[in-house]
Amino acid sequence: MSRVRKKKINSVTQLSSATKKLKTVDLGWKNDEHIDSEEDEDEQQYRGAKSFDDDDEDVEEEEALDAKKVRLARQYLQKLEGSDSDDSSSGDDSENGDQSGKEDEDYDRIGQKLQRERLKREGAWERVVADKVAASLKSMRQILPRAKKALASSHEEAKDWIDAGHVRLFRGHDLTPTCVALQTTGEKAISGSKDHSVLLWDIEHEKKSFVLYPQWKKSPDAELSRNGGEVLSVACSDDGRYAAVGRRDATVTIFDIRAGKNNLVNTFTGHKGPVTCLGFRTQSLQLFSGSDDRCIR
Repeated sequence: MSRVRKKKINSVTQLSSATKKLKTVDLGWKNDEHIDSEEDEDEQQYRGAKSFDDDDEDVEEEEALDAKKVRLARQYLQKLEGSDSDDSSSGDDSENGDQSGKEDEDYDRIGQKLQRERLKREGAWERVVADKVAASLKSMRQILPRAKKALASSHEEAKDWIDAGHVRLFRGHDLTPTCVALQTTGEKAISGSKDHSVLLWDIEHEKKSFVLYPQWKKSPDAELSRNGGEVLSVACSDDGRYAAVGRRDATVTIFDIRAGKNNLVNTFTGHKGPVTCLGFRTQSLQLFSGSDDRCIR
């Protein structure tokens, strides 16, 4: 029995020593794990720094894209500015003057041009021009000799305008002109009359360019009667190519101005009364016509 107990005691001591060794191994493994965790923290810090660098790179890329957008926008504005830019003439002044002031002036000029383009697209540019013309006419009228006289007739005031050189008279129609349309460029004008004629005028040189449609002459081959062919309305397209003419016979005729005189393109019918007004849509070849038949086509 004693030998058996000794064997049991030896086995117990061996087990206890083995458990101690296992504990020491576990502690060492834990210590190793702790060291590994510190390395992981370093790696995490490195990864964090790397991700921060990546964010910086993304920001730099965004800034590069913004700079590219600004550059393209400036190129577009310079293209819009076109012949209005005075960079070549003001080069010497820019070297001596303040560069920022010059840039502000350029931006103001470009902004005004963009505003004009926007108003033209919206069809409101004519109002701005009309306000300027009205203010100019008011200032010119104040210096006329009989403008302040309350009893001055319209004929007397008209004579003052002519004598002062503010009004010039063009003659070419045999009967009363009924309508006038000015091209958007301001160089040409079209007029219609009761004598069926449609004339194209050169405003800059103050002369008649050519006849779009001749005067009515009594003949057995005349297509229109004396009153039926009266011109009541005219309109010009924005590109300066087409002229629309509305007549008392309820027709709308289209002429190609660039092709020369008496170049009839087409005749539109559909109204049942005299065509009293015409208008082209802004920056388009769409034409609107109004008539005494209370229809708009």
